[in-house]
Amino acid sequence: MAEVTVLTSVCGTAPWLAESVLSVLRAAAGGVDIELLVRANGEAEHRDVRRIMCHASTQCDPGRGAALGVNACVFFTDPTISLSDSLNGMLAVASGEYVIRVDPDDALAPGGLRLLLEAARSGGPNAVANGSYRDFGERVGVIPVKMATAEALAQHSVGSYCYLARAELFRQAGGWREIGYEDWELLVRLMAAGGEYCMVPEVVLYHRVRSDGRLAEFSKTNDDRIEAIRQANADWFRSQGVAV
Repeated sequence: MAEVTVLTSVCGTAPWLAESVLSVLRAAAGGVDIELLVRANGEAEHRDVRRIMCHASTQCDPGRGAALGVNACVFFTDPTISLSDSLNGMLAVASGEYVIRVDPDDALAPGGLRLLLEAARSGGPNAVANGSYRDFGERVGVIPVKMATAEALAQHSVGSYCYLARAELFRQAGGWREIGYEDWELLVRLMAAGGEYCMVPEVVLYHRVRSDGRLAEFSKTNDDRIEAIRQANADWFRSQGVAV
């Protein structure tokens, strides 16, 4: 069984997948046994993803001089399936003890996966490890991780939401829901279910900022999406003294 299963759902982001996959492979080269599950959205993208994965999984790391191998599986997804259903389908078959989701246009920082795994193991069975991240592309800068208090979660301001936790914890929380900002909303439910937040101060993720990206599109309805998440988890927020 793998230590960590990395989930990646590709929807119009295949051009960046090779870079992301190589970052995952190199992040695992420090001794983390990983499984990589990828879902491709539609037949044409599925062909592109399989080609990229076959190429990336045989690349060499110049620092080690050896091929980087990984247990990888590419799934075909009907173009109409939601992102949350895509991720949950992979979560259901993940063999790793821990799970992390990485967007195909982002990249793990060197050593980032190891740091998150060490933090999660130190934090116990309910640990949720998250770290700082670096924006690149159309905006640059480092965003430090913040404690996932109820108030911070209500403001969508705790970190990159590229967090690592036990697969069983993800499943117990119900996985992702199609509510917008899926990773943030799931983190709210993980904390409500007794998750123990572990902060990694180092940069663990490189986040690509692009004006044609999904999150940029979300900005047009940002307030409505945030309100929907607050209301969906209103009982927990109120129990923590946060008015919603």
